[in-house]
Amino acid sequence: FGGGGIHINRVNVSDAMLHIAAEPGEYPTNLERMFRMPAQTETPEPGPEIFRIRKVRIRNFRFRLSNFMEALSVYPGYGINYDDIDLTADINGHSLRFSGGRMYGVADKVTLTEKSGYRLLRASGRCVAGQGKTLVENFRLLDPWSKLNVKSFSMTYDSPAAFNNFIEEVLMECELRRSEIGVPTLKYLAGMADGIDARLDVRGCRFKGYVNDFRFDGLNFTDMASGVSGEIGGDAIGLPDIGRMMASLKIKDLEFDSAGLTSMLSQWLPDAGLPDLSEYAPGVRFSLDADIEGPPDRLRLDALLHSSAGDIRIGTDIRNLMDSSRGIEISGVLDTYGLGLGSIVPGLPFGDCTLEARASARLDNGMSRIRIDTLGISSV
Repeated sequence: FGGGGIHINRVNVSDAMLHIAAEPGEYPTNLERMFRMPAQTETPEPGPEIFRIRKVRIRNFRFRLSNFMEALSVYPGYGINYDDIDLTADINGHSLRFSGGRMYGVADKVTLTEKSGYRLLRASGRCVAGQGKTLVENFRLLDPWSKLNVKSFSMTYDSPAAFNNFIEEVLMECELRRSEIGVPTLKYLAGMADGIDARLDVRGCRFKGYVNDFRFDGLNFTDMASGVSGEIGGDAIGLPDIGRMMASLKIKDLEFDSAGLTSMLSQWLPDAGLPDLSEYAPGVRFSLDADIEGPPDRLRLDALLHSSAGDIRIGTDIRNLMDSSRGIEISGVLDTYGLGLGSIVPGLPFGDCTLEARASARLDNGMSRIRIDTLGISSV
């Protein structure tokens, strides 16, 4: 004992298990029911230091979370099911203490596997948890697809029972430093983007919200396979049910050429049957500013495309991106300003073109059908 609780030099734990079940009835979880713990209606008052542990080592720790309450979100069939978590972890840490109603500690190395197939190869960081908030600073995460470097990550909640409905009741805030993000990591952690293997070099991002209702900005990225780069911000409501998700994106300075765009689209929309664009505008670099809104199968796109070959303004509606079996449908308005057609389609015997057009197109199993409703040309 010391002046301020129990002081322990080292703790080793092996083969422990904790199973938390969210249950209907008087008690929100099985732990409250077992110990007849009354429901907390307010945050408890901070208390004195209870214990301090210099070093902690935990091996083969199994944690399960089972939610027997009515599910408020739809599990997409892949990734971590937050209503049925089952993971096994090894943890090395130091400077663990419980003081003032909060737990403090430094995780030197955490590895885990979850039954969904997700594997955490290594994680580390400094953590404070309690009084309705968990804060992790200088957090680093390595899994088979991503290398994350997080300046700070916090979770705010009314009570620990909120984790029984993590998707809707735990508010998250994150400031990301330069990292590599593989999309399969998002598949496992956020239940989105199944079948996409792209990897992004991200130079920074800020995030705030819940899994099913969030906003982010400053996502400055480069697609590591295609070289496409830019900055994205936006928000989304409705995850993990992508079919019902509503999203808005603002794209700034998206830099690409036709070969890079084709490569990126083939990664992000592998089943869409999109045509190969690399034969168009060879050697021409484009810069795109755009706003995109709507559910994935009914998007609205307003964009301005700059290039050395001229400028293009687009306002269009895009349907069936997710349900490509019905054929992707595109309809909208296109304006060009001094666009060098010979630079876009090599061999065309035309000069700079300024026009206004209203058209529609359907892309179905690699076949393209285009219909032009109106066409006004002022120079060509």
